[in-house]
Amino acid sequence: MRRPAAAIILVLTTAVACGDGINIYQSPDTGTDLGKWDGYEPPFDPGQPPPDDVVDLVEPLDAFVDPGYDPGPPDTGWDLVDIWGSDIPYTGIYSGMEDLTGQALVNKLCQLVKSGYDGVGYEKAKDLSIDFVDEYVGKVRAVYKGDWVTGGEGLNHEHTWPQSKGAGSGDAKADLFHLFPTHPTFNSVRGNLSFGVVMNKDWPDSGYDGDPDCGETFPGHPLGCYSIRGWDAHGVKVFEPRDGQKGDSARAVLYFSIRYGSDCKVKSLSVFDTSHPVVTEGLLKTWNALDPPDEKERTRNDRIQTIQEVRNPFIDHPEFVDRISFQ
Repeated sequence: MRRPAAAIILVLTTAVACGDGINIYQSPDTGTDLGKWDGYEPPFDPGQPPPDDVVDLVEPLDAFVDPGYDPGPPDTGWDLVDIWGSDIPYTGIYSGMEDLTGQALVNKLCQLVKSGYDGVGYEKAKDLSIDFVDEYVGKVRAVYKGDWVTGGEGLNHEHTWPQSKGAGSGDAKADLFHLFPTHPTFNSVRGNLSFGVVMNKDWPDSGYDGDPDCGETFPGHPLGCYSIRGWDAHGVKVFEPRDGQKGDSARAVLYFSIRYGSDCKVKSLSVFDTSHPVVTEGLLKTWNALDPPDEKERTRNDRIQTIQEVRNPFIDHPEFVDRISFQ
């Protein structure tokens, strides 16, 4: 029996709604062979219906709905108070923001991310990413493949908000909060696609580049170690990051929306995703909760602050995401 299109999000959220999330950031292991997954052949093709013994995996759809159809975000039934807690301290630069929502919250966050921002230029930003921001014990993690690369050798940088959609110059191009190291192949395959849940995969066509033992999958999502490209349930071509990057990518996109909107209005996700932005907003909010900020992402936030003089508030307070419309 096939599940409805929204089922994949419901499957992924079930195990998190009553807990504190899962720590999915894997630290580098200096004794690990970083090339161990090259040429790995998965036990089955994720682009095809799974075997009977693989549970909680949504089957690809045989036919898609009109790509122009935008039903809005799925109703997850979540009580966000249960996810984030009701006793969150709002101190320092966030003092007095506990009850703010909507445009009032956007106004405050806009001031925080724009006031005093110190851009460093794209070439310097890339160097700082490899040498400082994303460096741990001499290794840099390629965010879409998930492997640790000594010295970041051979990596380039992914613009989470694509250059062709508004991040092609100036501070927007060099902003480290949405600039991540990755393998060039993955960067090219993602291109300027919006993010989504892949139902019918078109890349990679055989085998996988990824760590089959990453230990970073969402509950009930056995393929979460891999980043893939294909069509979602609405017939829109999307890129799906591995589970361990989903929340980080979501918070990077939503930060960009606040930071680079005009006159302290959000830069609408209709720019990021011209096909079904409301669907994408619901999904990014889901990923934000499924993959909450962990110690390494908070450390990255601290490191970038020493360079750019501002923070990503959605890393400090991920619950802010659920109080804002990004349309």
